[in-house]
Amino acid sequence: MDNLIILVGDSSAYLGEHARKIDKKAYLINLDNIDERHSGVVYTSIGDLGLEKFITFLSNATEIKFCPPFNGIWTDKGNIHTKYSMAWLSMYYCIIISTIKSIPLHNTFKDEYKFAPTLPKPRISNSANLWIAGCSTTAAFAIDKNQVWWKPAEKYLNLPVVDLSRNSSSISYASDQLIRADLKKGDKIIWGLTTSERFYWYSKNSIAMISNGHYRLNKEFGKIIPQTVLLEDHWSTEALASVYRLENVCNKIGIDLLMVGIHANIEINAMLCSKLNYIIVNGMRGLDWDSDFLDFGTDGSHPGPLTHKKYSRKVLDRIKQLGW
Repeated sequence: MDNLIILVGDSSAYLGEHARKIDKKAYLINLDNIDERHSGVVYTSIGDLGLEKFITFLSNATEIKFCPPFNGIWTDKGNIHTKYSMAWLSMYYCIIISTIKSIPLHNTFKDEYKFAPTLPKPRISNSANLWIAGCSTTAAFAIDKNQVWWKPAEKYLNLPVVDLSRNSSSISYASDQLIRADLKKGDKIIWGLTTSERFYWYSKNSIAMISNGHYRLNKEFGKIIPQTVLLEDHWSTEALASVYRLENVCNKIGIDLLMVGIHANIEINAMLCSKLNYIIVNGMRGLDWDSDFLDFGTDGSHPGPLTHKKYSRKVLDRIKQLGW
């Protein structure tokens, strides 16, 4: 289909009025015209289409705008916090479909929820790519991008880089990004592993990344989930499962994988250290997580340029040992 902006809301008059303020030619999509070819600005609701056709039609969008009633009360008397109501279903299908398709989603009237985009970046070329994944240290937080620890490896391998690293991200997030990326035989992956005490937590209409650092910065996290939950053995097991899934994918496709223990905790190190494609670059003295830092970045907390340089030397040595 052509460019198609879909406004989603309740099956009452306000939605059409709002749509026509955006585009005078905006029109309603219902069961009478759903099978026609559509473009431009349109509006619809579960009440107009029924759930199955509503979901299918949303999949055609190039942009979705979630437009709840101004007073927050829908035709079925529910709201976005009423599970399985029209409001709740409309909002979540907008979130899920926009995320899967990696298209913009706008909440027109209020910013009541946050959600995490999950589609990875596309590959750079059809020839071999170097994929980078990890948390803030891998994302060059608090240092210049050219000083990040994997830059010398990029230069040595001379491959186009797709950087999937993200501040505060978890092992499961990185694994998910890589597994669903457009990987091909001959690609290489360098993955900076973080601690397993970090994970996405889904609660009602929000998605939060839970980590020790966030508890220090924002006491509100304690209202979402107690900090003690981070220490459960479950998360190490979950993280290792994410590692093994990615390893399996790499082995089947024919991809070289190097895992770099930057902020990995002892459970991760214990299970992976015997692998040639795993290397510990931090925490060798077994003290606090930053005890091996030679310097700090601009935030006074993350590793600085000298520390990254130390990491890069170890990584390059292992890459050569692997015969990359």
